[in-house]
Amino acid sequence: MALNQMVVSKESGTDFVYIGGVSTLYQLYLNLTLLQQESTVPDDPTECEDPACLYDTKILEVAPAPVSKLVQCGGPEGKCELRNLMDISREFGYTRNVVVSVNEDMSAGVVAVRKSGDRPVIMFVAQSQPRADSSERPITQRELIRSDNPDYIFEYTGEIYGVSDPVNYIQGVSWETYNYFIVHSGSEKSRLGRICSDNTQVELDAYSEITLSCQPGSYSTLQAVYIDSNDVLYGVFTNGTHSALCSYTMYDIQDKFVDATCGCVISSDASCSGTGISYLSTSSSCRKSNPGTTREQIEENLQCDSSYGSSSYKYAQATSPLIGIPLAADLPGLHSSIVTLNKGNEIVALVTTSTTSTATLSKIHVQPDNTGRLYETVNFDVGGHILHDVHINQDSEELYILTTKELMKLAVVNCSQYSSCDECLRPTTDDGDPFCGWCTLERKCSKSNECSNFTWLQYNQDCISINNLDPPFQELDSAPLMVSFSVSPLTSLQSDSEYTCRFNDVVTDTTMNGRNFTCMTPAVDVRPVIPDGENSVTMMLGIHSSATDNIIVVQDFDFFMCSAINSCSECVESGWGCDWCIHDGTCTLNGLSSCYRSYRWNL
Repeated sequence: MALNQMVVSKESGTDFVYIGGVSTLYQLYLNLTLLQQESTVPDDPTECEDPACLYDTKILEVAPAPVSKLVQCGGPEGKCELRNLMDISREFGYTRNVVVSVNEDMSAGVVAVRKSGDRPVIMFVAQSQPRADSSERPITQRELIRSDNPDYIFEYTGEIYGVSDPVNYIQGVSWETYNYFIVHSGSEKSRLGRICSDNTQVELDAYSEITLSCQPGSYSTLQAVYIDSNDVLYGVFTNGTHSALCSYTMYDIQDKFVDATCGCVISSDASCSGTGISYLSTSSSCRKSNPGTTREQIEENLQCDSSYGSSSYKYAQATSPLIGIPLAADLPGLHSSIVTLNKGNEIVALVTTSTTSTATLSKIHVQPDNTGRLYETVNFDVGGHILHDVHINQDSEELYILTTKELMKLAVVNCSQYSSCDECLRPTTDDGDPFCGWCTLERKCSKSNECSNFTWLQYNQDCISINNLDPPFQELDSAPLMVSFSVSPLTSLQSDSEYTCRFNDVVTDTTMNGRNFTCMTPAVDVRPVIPDGENSVTMMLGIHSSATDNIIVVQDFDFFMCSAINSCSECVESGWGCDWCIHDGTCTLNGLSSCYRSYRWNL
């Protein structure tokens, strides 16, 4: 059976995943263990419109307290029912009111909580309309509490009546006291509609729309939106084959809605640009006859109510688009979902797109300068296409993705793919996960909670390094000498653990003072041989931690032989401090004492 809707909620006190499919509801734990599977087919088969009695779940929402129920719409004739959040078996059955269409047209529902009033929980339903029809209700307001008569739950308390052109409502989201719908009408497929939760007008007069634009490119169809905890709306747009991501602050979005309503009320303010909603042209109203009304008054008084003093409007639409901040483009696929993972100061937008059988999860780091950095893509096979419903567990960093055929859970953060500190913290390309850091003593890239109380260096910090190595090299056959250097940043060890110097696997005498080290170079007989044709050989100078038995940082240390160099230019340019003996035609480290007759040349 196909899947249609998903909602994840802790309203019951326990985290549950609820999925609505064709004639079926599923209840799962977050680990995707199936807890319950229940039919949405009416108890009385005679209520079914056709013998198959199959119904898509058109709306699946969790109504908060005092309702605290699961709302499922899409039964016979488009009716709805309420189910218990802990046990989704049927309680009362379908109510008498038709809420959504039972045909293939899309529906979007948002459950809203009012600030005041005797009916605090309501639901706004946006029902797509495939044709012009003066009798249809594209957007309705429904009440979810009727203690006097439960059969009248989902009764109309407000509605927009009639459409003059076809319209599709794609997705609904809420923010503060406002509810938003993605709207496609005619050639305009990137509109955002808004209705206030505290609406008291029977005809929802203050419902308004704006247009969002995602440039550059021809990404003109808005497919999915998400509003994060930082009051930023992220929108995924498509050009028919690929997708793009843009962001908008909610302040700018609200200001653009003021443009729409202001433009419908006054004509004397150049900052206002509004008209009536095109597909509601038979009932929209833009009078523009109130020169005494200011934009500030409209912003304060005409957002949840369309009438203030002598000023009024009905169904306003902004005439100019709101330009978004482009974060990513050319993402593969058409169908999409969007959510963000917010940890500390880091934000990653997670865009899932799909084609016929393949899906791509694109991870986009939203950086402080409001640019996007696409740092990883994950491709996987899917049955069906990606649906809008998606959930991110901000604690476990797990992503729940719904398709028409399956529910998937993916780990978002994958630090183990980075094998070095530079890859983990200071990427030179677009790689690098902002939620990963370098666990210094364990020498691994990990999440902070996977680093066992040792120093964890955050993304974009400097890697641990050996600094100010003096001297940085030594003549191969000369006696061992002391080299000094510092290590930063360095974790303090417990008293029963220590740091020691190692040249490759050779342990040498070590003196430590804070972050400053002095180490003896290895004995001559354990140093490696210089390869033929070369004039130096490298050993790895490393600092070993006995706490974890790991080399936590390394640095090249070269052993050289001037006598292995056969040309004057190579000798004096070697960087080892070699001299060229002119008469002898040899390269030596100390020409003043070793060249015949003291003739030498150096740089």
